[in-house]
Amino acid sequence: MRFQVSVFSKIIALIFLILIPVVVLFTFFYYESVGVVKREIQSSEINRQSFFMNQLESSLDQLSKFAIIASRDPTVKDYLRHSDEYSKVDKLAKQQEIFQKLSLQIVSSDWTSQLSLISLRNREVISTDFSITYDEVAHLPQLESQKWHYQQRYIVGANESYFFRYGYNDAANPEYLVEVRFHYDNLIRFMDNYKAGGKGDPFLYRPGEDTILNSSSDVMLVELLLDAIDPELPAASGIVSIDGDKYLYHSMKSESLGWYLVDYMPLEEALVPITYGRNLMYLSIGLLLVLSTIAVLLLYRTVQIPVSRLVRGVSELKKGNFSIRLQSTSQNEFDYLIRRFNEMAQEIQSLIETVYANKILLRETTLKQLQSQINPHFLYNCLFYIKNMASLGETEAVKAMAVNLGEYFRYTTRVEVPLVTLEEEIDIVSKYLSIQNLRNDRFHYEIQIPDGMKNLMIPKLLIQPVVENAIIHGVERSDRFGMIRILGEMKENECRVSVEDNGPGMTDEERRDLCRKINQPLTEEIGCGLWNVHQRLIHQFKEGSGLEMDVAPSGGLKVCIKWYV
Repeated sequence: MRFQVSVFSKIIALIFLILIPVVVLFTFFYYESVGVVKREIQSSEINRQSFFMNQLESSLDQLSKFAIIASRDPTVKDYLRHSDEYSKVDKLAKQQEIFQKLSLQIVSSDWTSQLSLISLRNREVISTDFSITYDEVAHLPQLESQKWHYQQRYIVGANESYFFRYGYNDAANPEYLVEVRFHYDNLIRFMDNYKAGGKGDPFLYRPGEDTILNSSSDVMLVELLLDAIDPELPAASGIVSIDGDKYLYHSMKSESLGWYLVDYMPLEEALVPITYGRNLMYLSIGLLLVLSTIAVLLLYRTVQIPVSRLVRGVSELKKGNFSIRLQSTSQNEFDYLIRRFNEMAQEIQSLIETVYANKILLRETTLKQLQSQINPHFLYNCLFYIKNMASLGETEAVKAMAVNLGEYFRYTTRVEVPLVTLEEEIDIVSKYLSIQNLRNDRFHYEIQIPDGMKNLMIPKLLIQPVVENAIIHGVERSDRFGMIRILGEMKENECRVSVEDNGPGMTDEERRDLCRKINQPLTEEIGCGLWNVHQRLIHQFKEGSGLEMDVAPSGGLKVCIKWYV
C-alpha cells in the first residue's frame, strides 16, 4: 500500500512539475497573443479601410469626370455660344437634349448625384435637379474650383446637406460652369456597406463640420471618442479608453473630400476568443489534475500508443503514401481499427490507381472525339461550295477549291501529329479565306501574327471554324464591304488570337447567350463550330482557356481564342 501511495505521489508530483511550466508558458503566450492580435487587427482594419477609401476615391473621381465630360460636350458649347439665335422652340429642344445627356452621365454611377450646367452670360441653369436655380449656384465662382465643398442645408427638419464641386470651361475667360453634387446620404450608404463587412462603426469627420454618421452609429459614443483623441485627427490608429472600456480606432483622410474616415471597435470584443480560450485552458488544467492521476498510465498503454500509430498512418496517407500498413501487437478495439485502416488504405490505393487511369483515358478520348467532329462540318461546306461553283461554271474557283481542299485534308489526316504550330494553322486559314474570296469577292482580310507566336503548338483546326463563323454570320450578313482581321497577341504565358469582322455584330444579351451555350453539352440548337473550339481549348490547356466574345472596333463581332502555355 505504501508503495502504491508512493507511486501515486510521484505521479502527482510529476503532473505538477509538468503543469506548472505549462501554466507559466501559457500565461506568457496569452499576453503575447493579445499583443499580436491587437497588431493584426490594426493591420487588417487599416488594409480594409484603405480598400474602402480607394473605392470612395474612385467613385468621387468618376463624379468629377462627369463635369469634365459635360463641359467638353459639343452640344453644350454650341448651345451656349448661339443660344441667343435660337427660337423658343429650338432653345427648349436644345435644353432638353442637354438635360438628357447630363441625365445619361449620372445614371452610370452607383451614387445618387446631380449635374448642372450654369451659363454665366445668360444667367440660366440646366440641371438634372429641377430645384436648383441660378441664385443658388451664383456663389460658385467665389469658391475654389476643381475642389469638393460641403454645404449644410436643412429644410423643414430634414437634412439636405450635400457635397459639390465645379469647373470652368475656360479659367481665363469663363463662359459657363459645370457643377456636380451628391447628397451626403451616399456617404452614409458607403459607410453602411463598410460596416457590414466587419465589427467597426465608421463615421466621417472634419474639424469644424458636423460629423457624418452611418445609419446605426452611437452618437454619444462617437462624441466621447472624438473628445478622447487628437481633435486635428491625423491619419493614424491607436487605442483610447472611454468610461473604463478600451476602443481600437483607425482614421484615414480622403484626399478628394478632405474628410477623415474614422472606424472604431471595442477592443474587448476583438479579444473574446482569446479570453475564452484562456479561461477554458485554466479550467481544463484544473480538471486534468483530478483525472490524470487515474487515467494517465492506462491511457498511455492502451490508447496513446495505438492512437499514435493511427495518426502516423493517417499522416502518411495525407502525404500520398497509400502503401502504408500498420502493425498491431495488442488484442483490443484498437487492433480492430488498425486492421480496418489497413484494408481502407488498400482500397484507397486501388481506387486511386483505377480512377487516375480512367481519367487519362477519358481525357484522351474526349480530345479525339472533339477534333474528329469538326472535319465533317468543314467538308460539307466545301463540297456544297464546289457543287454551287460547278453549277455556275466557275471552273477556276472549283480548281482552287479542289487544290486547297486537298491541302486541307493532307493537313488534317496526319493523325500521328495531333498538335501543329500556329504558323501551320494560319497557313490553312489563309487558304480557306482565299477560297471564300474566290466565291464572293466582297471582303478583305488581314493576318498579323507575331513571330514569337508562330512556333506555339495548338490543336489542329482551332482557328478555321472561328473564321468561318465570322464570314457566314458577319461578312455575308452585312451590306457593306467586308473586313476580316486575325490578330495574335502574347503576354507572359497568356496567348490570344482574335478574329474580328465588321458585320452586324451581336447585342450584349446575344453574346451572353452564346457564351452560355458553348459551355453546355452539345445540342441540336448549338452550332458545333464554336462549341468544338471552346471545348477543345478547355480540355487541352490550363484553366481559364476558351473563347471570349466582345464587340469589334468596327462594330462587328470579335471572337478571342485564349489559351495558357
